[in-house]
Amino acid sequence: MLILCWLSLWLWSYLLRPLWPIDETRYVSVAWEMWHRGDFLVPYLNGHPYSHKPPLLFWLIHLGWALFGVNNWWPRLVPSLFGLGGTWLTAKIAQELWPERKGIGSLSALVLMGFMVWAAFCTVVMFDLVLSFFTLLAVLGGLYILKAKRRLGTLMIAAGLGLGILSKGPVILIHTLPVLCLSPWWARNWAKVRTRSAMAHFSIGLALGIGLALAWVIPATASGGEQYRRAILWGQTAHRITSSFAHRRPLWWYVPWLPLLLCPWILFLPFWRNLIHKRSGSLDAGLRFCVSWIFPTLIIFSLLSGKQVYYLLPMVPAVALLISAVIWGEATPRRLDMLALAIFFALLGAGLMGIQRRFHGSQPYGFIGGMILFLSGFSVMVFKPKRLFGRVATALIAVTVSLMVMELVVVKQIGQSYDIRKAAAIINQYESQGLPIAHTGKYHGEFHFLGRLDKPFEIISERGINSWLEKHPNGRVITYFDQPPACVNSYKWRLLYSQSYRGSTMVIIARDHSRKR
Repeated sequence: MLILCWLSLWLWSYLLRPLWPIDETRYVSVAWEMWHRGDFLVPYLNGHPYSHKPPLLFWLIHLGWALFGVNNWWPRLVPSLFGLGGTWLTAKIAQELWPERKGIGSLSALVLMGFMVWAAFCTVVMFDLVLSFFTLLAVLGGLYILKAKRRLGTLMIAAGLGLGILSKGPVILIHTLPVLCLSPWWARNWAKVRTRSAMAHFSIGLALGIGLALAWVIPATASGGEQYRRAILWGQTAHRITSSFAHRRPLWWYVPWLPLLLCPWILFLPFWRNLIHKRSGSLDAGLRFCVSWIFPTLIIFSLLSGKQVYYLLPMVPAVALLISAVIWGEATPRRLDMLALAIFFALLGAGLMGIQRRFHGSQPYGFIGGMILFLSGFSVMVFKPKRLFGRVATALIAVTVSLMVMELVVVKQIGQSYDIRKAAAIINQYESQGLPIAHTGKYHGEFHFLGRLDKPFEIISERGINSWLEKHPNGRVITYFDQPPACVNSYKWRLLYSQSYRGSTMVIIARDHSRKR
């Protein structure tokens, strides 16, 4: 069931849309530029070292391209495979925490894939599911150490932390070290080794993991230059913690977003019923483990300057473990157990119908999608499995259908405003003709992979378009207007191509040689 839902989500997303979100196109363009340059040490974007992310995801993309040729399906499959692998590691952790509970691992995997945010990120090219996988690997290694499997556990911590740093930087230490350091509390009367011995092996794993990361950092800083060295050693660590240059949010910012992060299980009534009946003194080692993972992570990330909802994605498996442990043993279904979930899917359906009315589309995807979600909510309410696994599987199927429907509606309504494949193909022709190309404003790498471009764009300001075209009479400029480009002729430019893009109009212009300047 889990694999079928995962495969359905990924195939649907791949067949439905191109790589149009800006982050996806940027990251795949970085991988493409590294591939084209033959420099696999330092990531590059538009001819300059790209210091915002370490290279592991790019290396994994290169691995698939080496095996299957350059394509656009493999980059999207890599994070999805790590998302699926994360469910397996979550199941392993559950089995280690509650070995007496047969089937708790499978239940935890189903709950994790049932989180809408986890399932949704299985369809995009981002770093967070890769980071989540290595977070789980390191935490599982810590459990093995406490179970007296010292050598294997130390190696797993080293691999998890080292590869986690190479996937998204030192942020993995926030996701892993608190729960490991709190093991004297949650693993009391459970661990088979002494605290001092466990901490020693944790430290050895940490040192080995940092050493693994330094095996890339040291030669990369030597190759990337002084500015790149400062960026990856200081700008991307301390600055992000104290005064993030992007996504700066207030201290409380995560609080109103937690319900979205925890959907739909925050509406699963058996969890709340069982949680209320539990006494604080009845917390076993597994529940204390979950608390030691969730709350320190949430507090630390709230204190950091930069905040995004998906920064908490590696914490979601801990929530899945907590939910699975609390609902375990729920045997007798009740009539209203699925009521809140049914209402939730019905409200999603109403929202999709609202999108249809907002955009006045000629194709009734919003109405059809809304009706499907209404039927999903009705099915969740009417279909009453007698076992807990059946109810969880029903919710997982409803989540899968909902994500597929919502993606269909969104892509059909606004997807064309993000699809720049035709523009990338035109730019490829200009490059093959040897024409110089400039881009106004910040360039995110939107065109390089889609157009298989080899040369970087020259970045200019909007005010510098005329002077640049004077210096490059045969050049092409990619720029953007808030309104349709009716004013192009007044600037004595020649409009070559235009399309709607991200709420504005993207145009390609050239110098008009038929008019005197």
